[in-house]
Amino acid sequence: MGIYTSSNIFNRELPFLDVALKDPQAWWRELLSLWRPAGTPSGELGLRLAIRNGYLNLYRKGQSVAQVRQNSAGQLQWILHRKYLENSEDDDLDAGSLYRSAPADVQLSKWVKAAEGKAGAEKKAIDEILDHDDNVIDLEMGLPAGGDQKSAFRIDMVSLEHIDADTTRLMFWEVKTFDDARIRTRGA
Repeated sequence: MGIYTSSNIFNRELPFLDVALKDPQAWWRELLSLWRPAGTPSGELGLRLAIRNGYLNLYRKGQSVAQVRQNSAGQLQWILHRKYLENSEDDDLDAGSLYRSAPADVQLSKWVKAAEGKAGAEKKAIDEILDHDDNVIDLEMGLPAGGDQKSAFRIDMVSLEHIDADTTRLMFWEVKTFDDARIRTRGA
């Protein structure tokens, strides 16, 4: 799928899927066993999956805790943020703070629980919505950056709303909690 914007292409494709299905590694099977699609409660350890351009993101209560992609050698690779393993308070997502592949001694349940511990009220609310709404088709959808913008704007959820037998709308949702100052008017 590609949507053309002024200077960017918005794509969603997984070139590594054939590699992942031919000879699935144990960690890949374990990650997928925790996937809970929209409309299914995430439970104690469930992960939400989002397709990006060339990789997958797996979320726990809104925390992007794993990327799965193909490395330059053509192998499936699990990229994990070290803050979930080291119980760090540093949430900086620069490339230096990522593991290029998950260490062999990662205990998946501990890692998922650590990620959940970093989730804020907004992301927990989104996951609760996902427990009950099977119309959600994407999470943290990034719009292509352009001009002086260095990173993508993110939209919390994308869903399909069935209006009637002939009409379906693509809906974009931004979730905020009542205590979020960004939903208040300024100067009032």
